[in-house]
Amino acid sequence: MNKRKCSVALIVATATSYLSSTANAEDLRFTIFGAENRINSQAVTDQLNGEVVDMMERSADADEKHGFVVGGGISSAARSGLTYGLELAYRRNGFDVSGDNQFVGTNEERSGRTSVMSAMLNADYEHSGIGEGAVSPFMNLGAGYARLRTVLENDDFKTVDNAPAFQVGGGLRFHHSDRLSTFLEYRYFRAIADGDNVDSDYVGHGVSIGLRF
Repeated sequence: MNKRKCSVALIVATATSYLSSTANAEDLRFTIFGAENRINSQAVTDQLNGEVVDMMERSADADEKHGFVVGGGISSAARSGLTYGLELAYRRNGFDVSGDNQFVGTNEERSGRTSVMSAMLNADYEHSGIGEGAVSPFMNLGAGYARLRTVLENDDFKTVDNAPAFQVGGGLRFHHSDRLSTFLEYRYFRAIADGDNVDSDYVGHGVSIGLRF
């Protein structure tokens, strides 16, 4: 097992140990979420070319311009508005690329996909609330590791690498009961890639909706 895989395992083990020390299950909160995910096309271009060359073309109407992120997590109950937790997420985007290199011929257009699996330790701060606490603004930040994968159609080009990552976000949480709430959140995610196969940062962002219970 290499150092990066050990780091991911350490993140999960540390978070699990912290959360398991909580007195009882009533002190834990579970979260699921989903969102549209937008990415930086330059990172994909760099992986295909091995250098910065502006060859990425996208149609404004192409579905491949958009992607998605889904995830879930477990966290401690709020103490003075602050919670800590572990989050796992999966991001995926399609893309169209055209240009002239060993993978894409002149005047040809190819499609592919890029995906990211991430494990993050998050800290979340929630304000006391608006309107007798029914709506609460919140902000969060997290750090961890991500596994990046980019593939062209027919699998004739593929890169896989691991990278440290961070994310920041904020939004509104709507409380329906003592345990149940829904939320709307903007999140910025960045994997700082500098490995053997991927040397351009992956950036994803979008507005998500979710449920905490």
